[in-house]
Order: sequence, then structure tokens, then C-alpha cells
Amino acid sequence: MNSPCRTSSFICLDYSCFYFQLYFKLGNTNAGLAYKKAVGSLKELSIEVTVENAKSLGKAGKNKVKNIGSGSANKMHEFLATGTIEKLEQLRQDAAA
Repeated sequence: MNSPCRTSSFICLDYSCFYFQLYFKLGNTNAGLAYKKAVGSLKELSIEVTVENAKSLGKAGKNKVKNIGSGSANKMHEFLATGTIEKLEQLRQDAAA
């Protein structure tokens, strides 16, 4: 059974879901599949994703999470630190055009 969602982990999960759906909509299947896998891994986490640990989830070591690369980890960190992801905002604009 999965651990209960913690607030920041849930926010990261929500944005990651939106990210992979947006990539599919824009026709970038590879990126969409990568983010979909990342979402699956986030759902299984038993720890809270925070500004302090987000980047470590994509690096080799004790905190490394399967299917989370440095790019995804950096985006989670950016969102938790700023409340937005610059790349996501660009993709939203592209999808609206």
C-alpha cells in the first residue's frame, strides 16, 4: 500500500502529471513517457519531496529514485522553490498557440 501523499509530494505529482500530458499533446511521446514513468515513481515515494531533497532524488546515491533523472529533479526543486516551472510555462504557451 502506498504511503499517504504529503503536501509537497502531491504538488510535484500533480505538476508531473500535467507535464507528461502536455508533452503527449504536443507530440513529444518520448518526453511524455519519461514524465509518465517519473509520476509512477513519485506515487511510490514514502518520503516528502522538499526544496532541500528534491535535487538529490535524481542523483546517484542513497536518495536516488528510479525514473527520476536530474532534469525532473531540478524541475521539482524549481517548482517547490518558486511555485512555477519556467519550461512548463513555455510549453503551456506553445500548446495554446
